[in-house]
Amino acid sequence: MEALYTSTEARKKLNVSTSTFKRLVDSGKIRKITPPNKKNGMYIKEDVDRIIEETLPFAQKTGKQKKLSTTVDWQKISDLPAILKLDLEVYHEAIVGDINLYISWEMKNPKITLISYETNNRENILAYLSLVPLPEQVIISILRSEREELSINSDEVETYERKGAYTLLAESVVTHPDHPEQLNHILREALYFWCDQYPNRYIEKIYAQAATDDGDMLIRKLFFSPLYNLADNAYVLDLRKPGIAKPIRVFQNCLQQKKESQRDKLSFLKEREVSSFKKATKHDIPFCVELSKKTFPNLSQGIASVKTRIAWMEKNPDICYVSTYQGNVIGYTTILPLEQDKIERILRNEDFVKDIKPEEIKPFDNKTPVDIYIMTMVTDPNLSRTQKRTFGANMVRKLEEVILDLGKRGVSINNLYARSDTPDGIRILRKMGFMEIPSVTSSRNFVINIDESGVPLIQAYKEILASH
Repeated sequence: MEALYTSTEARKKLNVSTSTFKRLVDSGKIRKITPPNKKNGMYIKEDVDRIIEETLPFAQKTGKQKKLSTTVDWQKISDLPAILKLDLEVYHEAIVGDINLYISWEMKNPKITLISYETNNRENILAYLSLVPLPEQVIISILRSEREELSINSDEVETYERKGAYTLLAESVVTHPDHPEQLNHILREALYFWCDQYPNRYIEKIYAQAATDDGDMLIRKLFFSPLYNLADNAYVLDLRKPGIAKPIRVFQNCLQQKKESQRDKLSFLKEREVSSFKKATKHDIPFCVELSKKTFPNLSQGIASVKTRIAWMEKNPDICYVSTYQGNVIGYTTILPLEQDKIERILRNEDFVKDIKPEEIKPFDNKTPVDIYIMTMVTDPNLSRTQKRTFGANMVRKLEEVILDLGKRGVSINNLYARSDTPDGIRILRKMGFMEIPSVTSSRNFVINIDESGVPLIQAYKEILASH
């Protein structure tokens, strides 16, 4: 009888994922047999060893880890060639399954795969994570080897349109060998996405199947529970139970905060407290400066003076807006149209907002495209937590209306920039559709590239601008 490997042994020898191993089998490169009186198939040792020998030269790469500026985003269909290139780099085998099947999944749900790529070079993908939303019984049948992953059709893949609980299959996790840290970035973005969806949509369970020793270690670090009744490499993370791993605890704390916020908001709305939002006048500016001083008492870069801000407004009267409640200014936001290079210098703390000259402020007109820096969005720190969140949410909605109004006026925007170092500020920016970009300061930087963004607000802005 020929020497055989189990599927687990063969995958570990090859150091490939479950899906890649199945592609090897489906392509005939590894032959599968089912011994008499055995339920599970076995794999010809000679075939496995031959592939290992063929790929050995590629496996002997060395080199220091490179530090690159990276961006995390949802995969587009046009990213598939770069993903296949990464697979080749990691697995040393150019094996492609039914690429049309993957495309059909992405067309059904474009929020399946997160990628991390070199900033300004999307063709250089360094890591990706695929979490496929499926009915639980479909996932179980795959983990039991009753069917192949590649048998999943697009009708079985769920969209995120319905409200309620979802079960996810961790179909692929791949990182460039020189950049293992990118997995943390992707995992963080995936958890942020699901925190934003809560409580309307939430993850109940994540299932995974370890294909390699590294994969098994990752799964165990996140404290997935083994499912030995299904397979020796099947795991589940039940998010209905308190997490042990730090990323999961942070995620569940985020969910709890949102739950409390929703409860407080409902209570607050019953009190019929409503704030108003209007364009600031020069008489409002002293109140705005006082709010900034109370909110940022230790701001190292300093705060722009009343005189400076009024001079800005004389150059462009549409840059500052205030939120009032019962006749008092309780919050404000400032948007500054500046040269892109100027904004980038501010984000690097090479220039400071307080030193911006009036002549550096650009007009909002239909002649020259602008880049906008959302300088500030603050609420009175003396308000209750519920009031700050409710008034802040109203201010965000009104700021979105300001952006749409710029489209009506024919103002073409290249990019929107912002930064924050507070959990609430970061949460608001993510909810608006901002993507995080590298930072060399303690603050976290964000951008929306208008041409590339597909968030509803920006899509609406582009449609309005196009009809102008």
